[in-house]
Amino acid sequence: MYHLARNVLADFVKKHRHAAHHTDVADLAEHLAGGTRADAGLEQAQDVAQLHQALDRLRPEDREILVLSRFQELKYAEIARLLGTTEGAVKVRVHRAMNELKTTFLRIEN
Repeated sequence: MYHLARNVLADFVKKHRHAAHHTDVADLAEHLAGGTRADAGLEQAQDVAQLHQALDRLRPEDREILVLSRFQELKYAEIARLLGTTEGAVKVRVHRAMNELKTTFLRIEN
């Protein structure tokens, strides 16, 4: 099998020996960009893990309101009805919980 593959490669090289070998810089940039996308995916996975850590460190009330508003995408009026409070109170609690989440996330990141 090895000899067959070697012969096929030798035939290919002989056939394309006289062809111009042109490497476009844009092609290289696209190829390198593929590597950075993998890095971006890894960074995103790390960010998600840090987000979960930050959520776990929040008070249960703050975590609950963020899950309802951001992850389950409920409207403030619906959350207010569920929690037995006013829509204005929900807005304030979501705002404060987001600030706390941001602070906790940045603390974990550093």
